[in-house]
Amino acid sequence: MDSPERSDEHPGRRGPAVTTGSGALIGVLGAALVALSAWLPWLSGPQTRRQSGYNVPAAFLVDRHASAGVSLGVVLLVFGVLGVIGAVLAAGRYPSLALGIAVVGVAVLFVSQLRLSVDDLNRASHLQLEARDVMGAGPFAAGAGGIIVVIGALIPGRRAATSTR
Repeated sequence: MDSPERSDEHPGRRGPAVTTGSGALIGVLGAALVALSAWLPWLSGPQTRRQSGYNVPAAFLVDRHASAGVSLGVVLLVFGVLGVIGAVLAAGRYPSLALGIAVVGVAVLFVSQLRLSVDDLNRASHLQLEARDVMGAGPFAAGAGGIIVVIGALIPGRRAATSTR
């Protein structure tokens, strides 16, 4: 017996069109990597204790002296969830593209601010540190995830899933 509430059996169904194809899969994988990067170490090394994205304030991206506020991990988790949603929606190509570029921007801003912070530390304490001495895998994973989300958004063939009767 057919139920009128089942929208997948009716061609005039309501709700957003879900996409299938390799672009959607690649976008989902990239967004998952973005979300995972929040738990990876963003700061590590012998000179500092290991810190995940949840230990770094998001304000650090624009102010290297920031020490409080919403964590970068929360921002990345939100970006990852939005990336998954954008990857599976047929109309999500442009939002996914913008989101991927934003995530790459987050990684670049973090590395830039970290480099400036390490330079300040070197001047103050006469050390010879470089940013790579204290940088963990988090920024690399976030940047790679953002690039993968962009690639998924750019792959042609994203189409709405069709239902079969």
